[in-house]
Amino acid sequence: MSSFTQIINSPNFYRSPKSEHGEFCIYVNGDILIVFPKGTWAMRCVRKYIATLEKIFEEKQYVKFGGIVCLGSWNLGTPEVLKALSDYSKKSRKRGLKYEWLISKKTSDIALTVADAHVTKQNDYSFITDDILPAIAHLSEHNLSFDADAIKTIFENQENLWIG
Repeated sequence: MSSFTQIINSPNFYRSPKSEHGEFCIYVNGDILIVFPKGTWAMRCVRKYIATLEKIFEEKQYVKFGGIVCLGSWNLGTPEVLKALSDYSKKSRKRGLKYEWLISKKTSDIALTVADAHVTKQNDYSFITDDILPAIAHLSEHNLSFDADAIKTIFENQENLWIG
C-alpha cells in the first residue's frame, strides 16, 4: 500500500504552480485520474490544466479511463472557465473517458451544485457523490484498473496537498 508521501512524490503525481488564478493536483493511478482543483480558476489555469492532461494522455495512451474530481477546495471560475471545462470533458469522452465522478464532502457546496449543472446534467457518464467509496465501487465494476487503497489514501489526505 502506498503512503500519502509516496503518492505525492511519484512520477504519476502532477502539481500546478501556486497561483492566485487557481491551482490543481492530478494523480494518475492505473486507469484513473483523480483531480484536486483549488481556488478560483481563471482561463490561464484551465489552459495549464488541459496542457497537463494532454501530456498525461500522450504518455499513457489510454484506451479507456475514469476520472474523479474532488471539489472540496475549488471556488469555481467564470462562465468561460465552466464552458471550457465542460467542452474538455466532452473531448475526453472521445479519448476514452468512461465515467467521471464529482465529489464534495459538503452537500451544500456551491462548486458541486454548479459542476452538477454544467457537467453531470449535460451527459450520461458523470455522477456526483459526497464520498469516494461509491466512485471506487462503480469504477471497479466497469473493469478500470487501479489501486483502490492508493485512491482512498490521497482522497483522505487531500487537505495536505496544499501544505507547503
